[in-house]
Amino acid sequence: MQTFLGGLFVNQFSRFGRQWRVFLEAEGTERTNPAAISQFYVRNNDGAMVPLSAVETTRPAFGPQYTNRFNVYRGALVTGAAAPGYSSGQALDALEDTARRTLPPEISFDFSDLSYQERKSRRIRPALRAGRSPLSS
Repeated sequence: MQTFLGGLFVNQFSRFGRQWRVFLEAEGTERTNPAAISQFYVRNNDGAMVPLSAVETTRPAFGPQYTNRFNVYRGALVTGAAAPGYSSGQALDALEDTARRTLPPEISFDFSDLSYQERKSRRIRPALRAGRSPLSS
């Protein structure tokens, strides 16, 4: 029933240098129709087959269309830009400060893409200034 009403992960295979995941599922129109439940029959205590809709009810439930993942954990994507007159570093500092002050201890944050690179280069820069450049004579 899971396969027909939702989907089921079957396995993975390698092709073209990539890993592909295989899911088995019914057509989308069949999976989104609550009336499809009446097409399935289950055995009752007396051994008779009864429609699944006789022993269960459905109701609409809403959730996200997809969930973001970051480093294996569920994540929330935050995008933004610095206000006029502020640098991207100042904007990242403000975002980090706000996150540290307002997020509960069990929720963390991190940067990705260009913000990650900017933060990483900020930590490296002082070390480069302190040493001699191999290119200088």
